[in-house]
Amino acid sequence: MQQLVSYFHRVLLTTTVQGYEGSGRGFLLKFCAGLPAFRSLSLQQPMRWAQDDSLERVINNALLFNELPEWQATKQEISVSQVEQRELCADPQRLRRFYALLSSAHYRTSPLDLRRLMDAPGMHFALAQMAQEVVGALWLVDEGGLNAELAHGVWAGRRRPRGNLVAQSLAAHGGQWWAPMLHSRRITRIAVLPALRRQGIARRLIAQQRQQVQG
Repeated sequence: MQQLVSYFHRVLLTTTVQGYEGSGRGFLLKFCAGLPAFRSLSLQQPMRWAQDDSLERVINNALLFNELPEWQATKQEISVSQVEQRELCADPQRLRRFYALLSSAHYRTSPLDLRRLMDAPGMHFALAQMAQEVVGALWLVDEGGLNAELAHGVWAGRRRPRGNLVAQSLAAHGGQWWAPMLHSRRITRIAVLPALRRQGIARRLIAQQRQQVQG
């Protein structure tokens, strides 16, 4: 498609990116980001419902269909900290910012992700903040800890328990049958505001988690 649009001086490409439109978000993150001269235009007037529709507002608030506000990079100090599930969900404003940042950087977000973030076991989070604003987000999930019988079943290809993606890959493809018995935390999502990328914020988030686990 990039080769195709290069034949024309101007090309208009349209898609939906707000909410849980996975294909549209992937189009924006993976295709448009590689264009040499890309200009983004957003439609603000709804076409399928009335302006300021009450039901639409309720759905947006319930499922966190919130876009990140424009951010101007500053030279303020950035703090990195861990926040557990209960603490994150108890702060609606921080939860909205955290989730919006992860959604904006991932192309297959679904309502199930929000549900898992809020009530699934074994979820852990870290965030980078600047002046109380969330500018970096890290989401980890506990994996492993399976018993020997189940680990052998995964290694032999007879069992595929939900979750434990890395552990199952090491067992099934790496031949390490005991890998699912180990305890680990997998990074499932990580994101930094575009204006603050390439400053080591993501590395700091990961380093903070490694230090905490090793300590």
